[in-house]
Amino acid sequence: MKQLKKSLVRECKEAKDSNLEVVLTIRNNNKKNQASGPPQDWGKYQETVREIIKKCRPAVISVEYKETSDLYYKGSAGDYLNQLEAAAKAAHKEGAKVTNGGLEGDLMVLLLYNHYLENGRKDEAEIFIQRAFDKVKMHMFEIPGYKKTLKRLLKTAKDFLDIYSKAPIDYINLHWAIDDDFALEKVVDFLEKRTGLEVISTEMRQPQDSEKAKKLMKKTTKLKMPCVVWFFGIEGPDISMIEDKEGGLKTLSKKFKNFIRFRFLNIPRVRNQKG
Repeated sequence: MKQLKKSLVRECKEAKDSNLEVVLTIRNNNKKNQASGPPQDWGKYQETVREIIKKCRPAVISVEYKETSDLYYKGSAGDYLNQLEAAAKAAHKEGAKVTNGGLEGDLMVLLLYNHYLENGRKDEAEIFIQRAFDKVKMHMFEIPGYKKTLKRLLKTAKDFLDIYSKAPIDYINLHWAIDDDFALEKVVDFLEKRTGLEVISTEMRQPQDSEKAKKLMKKTTKLKMPCVVWFFGIEGPDISMIEDKEGGLKTLSKKFKNFIRFRFLNIPRVRNQKG
């Protein structure tokens, strides 16, 4: 694992000083732009995780990132279970909660769709998949050879889902980039029943459509998700999705601001605000 950057420690402290909780992703990754893998020295891994937590004081640590994708993690479900156990042992000693790296929403949709079909719930399956996937995503079912790929993806998803109920973690982490609130509710319910854990999201993409965003925000509240980290699907300094040309907040940004103010800060909603 890389040496902890002083800038990260400083940013975590600034967040805590602003009465914000920190959710920190910890990866066993020594080289940039390469997939992580299980540690070779488990004792050193635990020591490093504990040291990171001592310095950053996160409320929750996320172990690895999108662990079912070999783009980000090179290891089996068994390897990952061992890593969760090691990280959780270190984290719980320091009072931090633990979650997995993040199950990809599209993969969970496919898994639930397949679950419906396997249990003879064809009509329910079709309604669900049509709500969750747009025409572009639905087209992949027509791609030659996709069934073979899908079979492999579903096996990986099932292998990993089987370990979470055995792991000493506190939450199951879902990465969600689908605009539909109905689909989110179905997947959250499926995951909670399958793992026995509450669902959180350290990566919830904000829909660009303001009404869909509003529905999705309300749904996360209704589902009582303990932790949701929202993002606008952008990286770097580009804030064109957040602000208009005059520097004011766009409609979507205003709705999100009002949601946070009203739901979590007990501040009354502001109508027709300009900034």
